[in-house]
Amino acid sequence: MMEEAASNKNIMNAKHPATNGNKDGENRKLAVWEEALIQEFLYAIGHLNHCEQHLIEIDSSVGLPLFGDIVNKIREQRKIIGETLFLIEKLETMKGSSIRTSWESIWCTLKHLTTALIHVDECIEKLLNRIGDDS
Repeated sequence: MMEEAASNKNIMNAKHPATNGNKDGENRKLAVWEEALIQEFLYAIGHLNHCEQHLIEIDSSVGLPLFGDIVNKIREQRKIIGETLFLIEKLETMKGSSIRTSWESIWCTLKHLTTALIHVDECIEKLLNRIGDDS
């Protein structure tokens, strides 16, 4: 695990070719890269969670635990993604920089929750339209 952490730290410290050694440009590129990476991890966790929920709903509707093993595997994958996300945050902290403050993280979480709410509203609207078309 320590070797992996050291290897990951080297990756995190790698110079981006577009910066040409410019420290300010390098910092900006890394900040954008870190933010995008964190967002992708969060989206992956959210999508895996949705998959779990859908499979659990199917099991409930048929009254049989058909997808229990798959749900458990998805949960394990979600856990691995979360652990990787925390490893990246830890590596950034070890470098002496912080990706974001706690309040920024709370704000980002709220942003994602509100975005999810919008998507849920869109899903409900599409389902209602589809049900109306079938009637």
